Amino acid sequence: MQFPAQIGVFIAEDSELLQERLLAGLRRIEGIFIAGQALTGKSAIEGIRATPVDVLLLDLNMPEGDGFEVLAAFAGDPVRPLIAVMTFDSNPLVHRKCRDLGADLIFDKGDDLQLLVDVLQNLAAGRCTLADFKKTIVHNHPV
Repeated sequence: MQFPAQIGVFIAEDSELLQERLLAGLRRIEGIFIAGQALTGKSAIEGIRATPVDVLLLDLNMPEGDGFEVLAAFAGDPVRPLIAVMTFDSNPLVHRKCRDLGADLIFDKGDDLQLLVDVLQNLAAGRCTLADFKKTIVHNHPV
């Protein structure tokens, strides 16, 4: 099977343990490459601006600029990456704020990380496109 062009994923997550867990899942997917990683909001914004990125996996609670600041930095940008927020916060107001700032998908860190990896695997396999998710689906737990 021939895969589409490589999909660059940037991970903005302050937990090195969670970053490693995500990396382990993503490294198994043909067609995905890690375009960058950041432990802070500030370094995420700088890294994404410096490197072409297709998908941003974004933690909301990071030092030196939280996920909301990262979302705001790319709000309205016509060439921004697909943004998948990862959070333990199930508050509908938090999810609404994420959507208002441009998040395309929201995943629960405790229960949905495998679903997130599955979405990226479907993207890499060409079963869907980045455009299929932009502003059309926001995952709210439970499934």
